Amino acid sequence: KNRQLYRKPLMGPPIENHSFDIQPIFDIIDEGKVLDGPEILDVTTMLEIAVDVSDWGKALEQYNEEMEDQNNSNGNGDDLGLQPKPFIELPKLASSIQIDPDFLSLLTDAFDDEGKLSS
Repeated sequence: KNRQLYRKPLMGPPIENHSFDIQPIFDIIDEGKVLDGPEILDVTTMLEIAVDVSDWGKALEQYNEEMEDQNNSNGNGDDLGLQPKPFIELPKLASSIQIDPDFLSLLTDAFDDEGKLSS
């Protein structure tokens, strides 16, 4: 009995069209200066994207589990030539991302709808 395999459409990591040059921010901090609104917004954006990458890694791990379940339910997954876990390192890397949700919320709430630092 041939079963059609269900494959989820997977996209690349959610980092397209974003710049991640944090060195200028480190330079400001190293000089003992305080970050201004634009720099704080940059940090906030980077942290939000890091959370998205972490969620993306969880989706890859879920995909691994679904593929494994599919192979097991077929009874002869080896005959299909499918790798039981096609994503190994990416979910591991993404799971190492740890962002304090309270800190991120504090940063996010610091900006109004127009991206300006609230007073």
